[in-house]
Order: sequence, then C-alpha cells, then structure tokens
Amino acid sequence: MNCPICSSLNLSASKFSLHKCSDCGGVLNITTNAIPDQVQLNYFNNESFVKADPWKMLFEKWNNQRTVRFIKKYMRKDPLCILEVGIGTGSLLSILSGLGHTVYGCDLSPSVCDHVEKVVGVKAYCQPLQSLVLDKNPDLII
Repeated sequence: MNCPICSSLNLSASKFSLHKCSDCGGVLNITTNAIPDQVQLNYFNNESFVKADPWKMLFEKWNNQRTVRFIKKYMRKDPLCILEVGIGTGSLLSILSGLGHTVYGCDLSPSVCDHVEKVVGVKAYCQPLQSLVLDKNPDLII
C-alpha cells in the first residue's frame, strides 16, 4: 500500500493498525476488516440509525465538541476548508459547516456518502483519498 499523503511505499507497521511513512512522517490507521457495503446500506437505510443509541449519540457529541475545541485552539485562520476522511454519520461535518467552514467528506462506502449528502447536505466524495482531487487544497484534514 502507498502512503496517501506522499505515495511512498516506505510504511512501517506498529501497534493498533498504525503505520508510519518513513518519507513524510504521516501516521495512518490501516485496517483490513472493512464492513461490506450491503451491511452499511442496511444500517444507514434503517429506522434504528435515525433513532441511534443514546450512549452512542452522547459519545459522538462529546467527541465532536472535543474536535471543534482542538480546531479553534490550533487553527488560527477562520473560516477553514476542512476535509474529513471516514465521515460516519456526518455529524462533525454538520457542526463545522454550521460554524462557517467549507467542509467536504471522503469515504469508501457509497451508502455512507449518500447518507451524508442527503441528510447533512455536505459534499461527500466516495473514493480513496489517494485519488481525491479538490478545487482547493484543504487547510485541515481530519
């Protein structure tokens, strides 16, 4: 596998599916247990997705608030162009868009991308990060 940042093949494995690129220093989370798209379609098109588990929703809200605080603390430019990789429900994209940032999502699952575009109203690219071409380079990749 190539590094999605610099296309190098010099990735060294470490614990927890993390791999570090020797050339650019990027750290990647590479997992091989992808969820089949049909399972994701069933999940995102199911009523239970809309009525998510309260604990999951609470954790997602807490995690989103933590991410927004981090962005506000370390990113001095406002508004930002932000790309989120692995967009899940799109809740973070929704919050960041509401704060005035230009946001995009990138995910490998067509069902995830469709859900985020329909429900959240944010452009979601369904393709590998390595092949993604944007009109403007993002200020921040999450």
